[in-house]
Amino acid sequence: MSKILVIVNLENDYIIGPMGFPSEKKLDELIFSASFDYDDVVLVLERHSKDYLKSQMGEYLPTPHSIDGTEGAQIYGKIKELKPKKVFYTETFGSLELGEWLKENYYDEIHFSGLYSHISVMEDAIIAKNACPMSKVRIIRDLVDTNDKGYEENAYNILRSCHVEVK
Repeated sequence: MSKILVIVNLENDYIIGPMGFPSEKKLDELIFSASFDYDDVVLVLERHSKDYLKSQMGEYLPTPHSIDGTEGAQIYGKIKELKPKKVFYTETFGSLELGEWLKENYYDEIHFSGLYSHISVMEDAIIAKNACPMSKVRIIRDLVDTNDKGYEENAYNILRSCHVEVK
């Protein structure tokens, strides 16, 4: 049985920058340790231009983050030590490129970790489920976090209805 761990948004700006919140620092070590239980690991990272605030995402979320070429866009902590099979860069919450790649590179199980569980992680999990309907897609609760637990629970209910496991 082949398993892959998808790590979403473990960048400086999501941990210690404008998108961060204190509980996120623990995820670095937890995800790093868990990564050794998988056949492969991939990263999904946001990258925005300096004109971020002029983008549609910037209109809805007016907090500049993960600006290309900045320290905030760099991978945080121990996650930098991993040797991912692939790194996907996206300007939005979900990565279509990840879905296309997963469709071409079958895994029995696709597990998700990272930040924000109710936005980027959720969208990437739904993309993965659509790309790989026969794969077991799972959000690992201990390996994700968000700043809004109410939205997180709503997202988990939606994910379960889309046949994405939340454990």
